[in-house]
Amino acid sequence: MEWLPNSVLNIAHAIPTYYYIKTNELLKTLEEFNFETLKPIITNMGIMLGFAVLFTILANIVSKRKRKIG
Repeated sequence: MEWLPNSVLNIAHAIPTYYYIKTNELLKTLEEFNFETLKPIITNMGIMLGFAVLFTILANIVSKRKRKIG
């Protein structure tokens, strides 16, 4: 991620892979376990959980519409 231009990184915030990679990089440099050092990791994991919920809801909506059509 450090080699990507800022414009690409700004777009990358819209996909969960960005937060996965960011969390892995934070874990790589983690030296002590306390709330302040874990807060960005917990935040990123919460965002990834939000994406999972969003994708599940969207999949259910699409599935219901396909059942009505077919």
